[in-house]
Amino acid sequence: MGGIWVRHGDGLPYTLDVSFLSPWSALVAAAATVPLLLLLYFLKLRRQRIRIASTLLWRQAFEDLAANAPFQRLRWSVLLLLQLLILLALVAAMGEPMIRGSGGSASRVVLLVDRSASMNAVVDGEGAARAPLAQPVGAGAPPAKLPRTRLDEAKDAATAIIERLGERGQPSQMMVIAFGLSAQVISPFEANKDALVEAVNAISPTDEQAHLSAALDLAGAFAGTSEETDEQPPLVVLLSDGGVEERGDQSSHVLKAGAFEFIEVGVGAEQEQGGRGAGFNNVGIASMAARRDYEDPSQTLIFARLVNAGPEPVEAVATLTVDGEPVKAIRRTIPPAKDEGLGEQTISEAIRIGAGAVLGIRHNHVDQLGADDAAAVVLPAPLRPRVCVVYPGGSEPESRLRELLTAMEPASLQFMTEPAYQSVEWQRIDSGEVCDLIVFDRVNASRLPAIGSLTIGGAPAGVRTRTSTSESEQGARPQGKQILSWERQHPLMREVSLDTVVYTGAAYELPAGATALALGSDGPAIAAMRERGAQHVMVAFDLRHSNWHLHVGSVVFIQNVIDAAALGGSGQNGLVSRPGEAVTVRANNEARELVVDGPTSSTIAVEPGGMVSFPIRRAGLYRVRGAVAPHDQLAVSMLSDVESDIRPRPRLKVSAETSEARQASSLTGKPLWPWLVAGALGLLVVEWIAYCWRVRGW
Repeated sequence: MGGIWVRHGDGLPYTLDVSFLSPWSALVAAAATVPLLLLLYFLKLRRQRIRIASTLLWRQAFEDLAANAPFQRLRWSVLLLLQLLILLALVAAMGEPMIRGSGGSASRVVLLVDRSASMNAVVDGEGAARAPLAQPVGAGAPPAKLPRTRLDEAKDAATAIIERLGERGQPSQMMVIAFGLSAQVISPFEANKDALVEAVNAISPTDEQAHLSAALDLAGAFAGTSEETDEQPPLVVLLSDGGVEERGDQSSHVLKAGAFEFIEVGVGAEQEQGGRGAGFNNVGIASMAARRDYEDPSQTLIFARLVNAGPEPVEAVATLTVDGEPVKAIRRTIPPAKDEGLGEQTISEAIRIGAGAVLGIRHNHVDQLGADDAAAVVLPAPLRPRVCVVYPGGSEPESRLRELLTAMEPASLQFMTEPAYQSVEWQRIDSGEVCDLIVFDRVNASRLPAIGSLTIGGAPAGVRTRTSTSESEQGARPQGKQILSWERQHPLMREVSLDTVVYTGAAYELPAGATALALGSDGPAIAAMRERGAQHVMVAFDLRHSNWHLHVGSVVFIQNVIDAAALGGSGQNGLVSRPGEAVTVRANNEARELVVDGPTSSTIAVEPGGMVSFPIRRAGLYRVRGAVAPHDQLAVSMLSDVESDIRPRPRLKVSAETSEARQASSLTGKPLWPWLVAGALGLLVVEWIAYCWRVRGW
């Protein structure tokens, strides 16, 4: 066994480890054959004596008779040299020499196959299929078959590693884990090559952002388990283009157990010849957002950011679409990528949309990755909520609050006493069947609903109130208080003025996670918190004990609460999910299953009126039959700087050590005995020619 310093294709040095799998076989064969060959050259030739008239014509015979001892002096010749080389080559081949891979002597290997979005980039060429978001749902023919991708190369590399499984000096078991945003065991530790290859070929691509830490955590958990206590931890091998982190990110991933190797895929012939910065061509949409204007809900602001991963500037035309129909074309020149990051250009536009719509953007540049060529968001229609007011039994609704809510012109406004509210099934309330916003008027709710709520003059479940010392004294008369400060930038307090508001009442003791929106002399007087997926707003004082209802700010505040709490923000902002993230959908009251149609299809069981969360791994537009609007349409967009940057990374830092990118052959190793046998055959031909030359005088 020996180490030889050589150079990798990118100039990175590493040690070449040559070892013999059967060294004793080679030594025994050498000890038996090499002395025999030399002995043949030592022994004297024995011939019968014959008298002849002259030896002038028998020079060679005369030379052979020069030695009359049993052994003659060893005479060096070309034939002896060639025969020794042939014999040594065959003997060395019997020792099964091989260039040992960087995997060392690990008996088990965990293969981590990266199936994130950048692994769908085309290798050595362009022509990636257009992104699914380029067309509205259900329109047009399916995209053409993608050419060869990096994931295909990763599968080939994994197959090459698996093919060496069980050979002498190679691992005996392998596990396959595929990862994008999350990691999944595709095959547990297995010794069957066919089963492992089938598992690798079954890995499906995703448009998710790579999360290497999740894969390493899963691999580390299995790396630490072994039936034999003396078995060393397995080798963890990453098959990826290296796009698992922001370029320039110096943070280190952690592998809890086992050694780590990084096998690089995705560097084609153009990149090998022109360097790692050459030959990569991708323009992607890394950000997109849409929101309705507060002043004019029919005005929608759209923001997008284009990035360029290529070495040259790119001029691209981005088209804005509404429900698949183009409404505006925007031309942008995107600067080239640099070592520190991608080139980028922004788009900011305003368009009028009165109803709900699917807003999309796509560019016309043909590149190596199609998933980020388009993006979309679902903009829900501005809805007038159904408001339900719950007031104490034995009293009437507060007249000032009634006037404020009526001025908002909700879709419906109903009043019920607290006992009547408690008698309604919680499922009907949480599903939004009864109303969209609950206003608790001087009622301390014992349970927060799964829809938005506004509490005035009370404290909901989980929130306590405190009274000032002067007011708590026996017979003390409450004194007027003023708001000292408030969060002017918070969406609920935007355009709300509390300068001259005077009130009497308690202050809140807020739990963790709650936000104080306005502070009085005793503490928070207005606050908000998110619980059970909904926004819950609280006002500590009763409108009857303040002059707030006389201020315009109270009207603005109620309107902000309706927008934020009743609609959960969905009436203002576009809804978009990223591949791999869990989307939450509420079923209607008749549905027992949700049918998801789009680039991928699935059926999900659900309780009527219930909510269910599930991930979608491919970018595109989806329709969800059986879901309540606006979640009956889902926009899943890639929107990732990491994945749009398709330039491979040559090194990763794992467990505080830098792992250089290698090729799959450097892991599995290469047997040398076929080359030695071939060399021996070649030398045999040369030896035969030399013999004929000597005997026949060629």
